[in-house]
Amino acid sequence: MPGSDISNLENNLKLTLNKHMTWLNEIGMVGNSSKTEIMILGSEQSIIEIGNTPIETLNKLKVLGTIVDSELKWDINTEKIVSRCRSFLYGLRYLRRTLNLEDMARLLKAQVISVITYCAPVWFHRLSYRSRMRLRSIYFHIIRVIVRDFDYKLNRRGLLRAMKMEDLDTIMNKRTSCFVFKILYHLQPTNLTGIFLSKCYSNARTPEKLAFFDTSRGLIGRACLSNGLRKIVSEWDFPWLNLEPNIFKQQLAAQLSNSVND
Repeated sequence: MPGSDISNLENNLKLTLNKHMTWLNEIGMVGNSSKTEIMILGSEQSIIEIGNTPIETLNKLKVLGTIVDSELKWDINTEKIVSRCRSFLYGLRYLRRTLNLEDMARLLKAQVISVITYCAPVWFHRLSYRSRMRLRSIYFHIIRVIVRDFDYKLNRRGLLRAMKMEDLDTIMNKRTSCFVFKILYHLQPTNLTGIFLSKCYSNARTPEKLAFFDTSRGLIGRACLSNGLRKIVSEWDFPWLNLEPNIFKQQLAAQLSNSVND
């Protein structure tokens, strides 16, 4: 819910929450205000009342397993991912005694990469340099353990070749790019399509593409999905308008492969 200032935001939020609680009561349900959590993005936190119950707003919320902070910096969520991945190390080291590299690669994709890339299209484009390094470090550390390169004889490219895996940036770029492409073609949540397309324009010099612009001055506006992902779209160096999703994936994979080889 947007607001021009903190007082306006608080009033709108109070009205909306109280309407919601009234509606629940009218249909015979009871809203538990003690379990209600509120976070205000890009502003100082406050206290909101639902009925007569004051609720203090939080600096972070856990939404479907992803930790969202009030400044959309995603550092806390990154540390959670790193901690979760570290918990896999003992089990992976043990399984490596009986499984070959091919089986371990499947396990890596199923258990580790799925955790690292969970909801990545929403937050990956906004990570700080430190958080990106943290994710890369744990990713390659796990691969090194699986390959048993404890003497550090292989560099990172050698580790990827040994496991027949892609680097983390390539994996993230693929997933994020496909997510954006699906938004643009109404294959992902359609309520995002209008927001995203409202920030684009056609360029006569590249009619086979769309250009995106950022209209937000504040940190939170620049960090939002519709503005932040414009950088991803600008990096697609092939004509992509009117492509089928599977053809788009092939073109994207070819581009990323060329950039890695270069």
